[in-house]
Amino acid sequence: MYKHARNWVEDLLGTKEFNRRFMVMPGAQDLRHFKKGVTGVKVWTGRESRDMMRQFLPIIVDAKAPPDFVRLVRNLLDFSYIAHSARLSDVELTKMDEMLQAFHKAKSVLLDRRDKRLGIMKGDEGFDRIAKLHMLGHYTQDIRQFGTPDGYSTETPEHLHIMYVKIPWRMSNRRNPLPQMVGYTRRLEALEIQRAQIEECYGKDIEFDIRDVVFEDEAIDSQSEDDEAVDNGDELEDLVQITLAEQNKSEYVFYPQPRTSIARRPTAPDVPARVIVSSYGASNFIRALHRFLWSKTTQPDKVPLLLPTDRFPLWHKAVLEHARLPFAPTEPCHRDVVRVQPPVWDAAGRQLKAGIFDMALFATNLSSSGVSRFRAGRVRAIFSLPLDLAHLFPEPLAYVDLFTPLLPDTTSTHKLYAMMLDRNARDPLGLVLPLSSLRLACHLTPDFSLRSARVQLRGSSTTFGMDHRFLLNEHYNHYTFLVIDHWRRIVP
Repeated sequence: MYKHARNWVEDLLGTKEFNRRFMVMPGAQDLRHFKKGVTGVKVWTGRESRDMMRQFLPIIVDAKAPPDFVRLVRNLLDFSYIAHSARLSDVELTKMDEMLQAFHKAKSVLLDRRDKRLGIMKGDEGFDRIAKLHMLGHYTQDIRQFGTPDGYSTETPEHLHIMYVKIPWRMSNRRNPLPQMVGYTRRLEALEIQRAQIEECYGKDIEFDIRDVVFEDEAIDSQSEDDEAVDNGDELEDLVQITLAEQNKSEYVFYPQPRTSIARRPTAPDVPARVIVSSYGASNFIRALHRFLWSKTTQPDKVPLLLPTDRFPLWHKAVLEHARLPFAPTEPCHRDVVRVQPPVWDAAGRQLKAGIFDMALFATNLSSSGVSRFRAGRVRAIFSLPLDLAHLFPEPLAYVDLFTPLLPDTTSTHKLYAMMLDRNARDPLGLVLPLSSLRLACHLTPDFSLRSARVQLRGSSTTFGMDHRFLLNEHYNHYTFLVIDHWRRIVP
């Protein structure tokens, strides 16, 4: 269905505008950036389709897009993300049926002959020719009868290739690998036979799946070309555990509490504050750090005056490791990476590499529930205090550009939360907070429905106006989708 949805949106927006929106889409960890758009991709595999759909909904949020068209794509994406789960309840299956019904109710917008852009299908019989659309109608019934489609979808051949070729090759020493691969596969089959015998005798299911094993080169293979280009070489082998701050827990609502870690040695051990302001874009760094230190001491007069020449150790990467979701325990653990990398310039003042400043959610209003408890921030610097000030706060800190509180979609079409940069007269408001306060990495996209917003592509970076509105991309990854969907279901 992704191929058909892509063609529908291309017909609506036009090829040039469709590609431009993918080109100006801000980057995020493990999110592919289509530098030349998507229509030029010659071979569409499952990975390319998924990478496109992870940023697809914000693309179609447009003033000229009919509301039913946006609802159609939203329901199709939600149906796909819920069906991706390893375990589904009757409530979730019923919700999938409702999404499919909403999709069929809104699909008539593709038959609107009054708008040449929407005369995509010639009649209702055109939908009958889409085999995958017909298959969606049998999904929930088949799941109730045979179980979730995890492992026997249309990617079954690719799954077998991973199980019996890729993983055995990674387990070899790369020298004359074929005999080693055959031996590994035989041992794997022997273990499966032994497990089946044990289960038959003892009636216990041994929870082990080879797919849960993470290999180093597998993680490397999953990185996009952009990530390889800007890799700063930080090693996270020796992780420094950061003590998590205590947070009030709701009895019914789950909130992420990841284990935060950074490299033992800083990427840049001695960076002046003026460089943090100029190169990293932390415009209010000194003032925000003063406010933070004053809030952490009972004697504000003991806080020394910070100067632009003061030096701080900086890290370019932090890892947020999430445990399994309590409401979806069969889903794998999730790992967020927050990157902070300043742009690189040559001697002539030309930009060689664009800066990378990832987004994250952190709690600001513990009295609220669900997504309204959080605000988004663009992480500009990950640092710690120098040795002479470490007694004031010994844990790592983060400087973020603050966004306004998240606003829900009042039109009930795309259902994405909107926000803008919180700013004073000229610069965005900055905030210093403990690094452990970051709860979830997120992906913010421009709101293309505002015609007044100017989004430009300059070289390899995307620039936005200070008054631009952003949308929280819920389909950034499956973990983010499950958490926000949980908040929507639990919090009224």
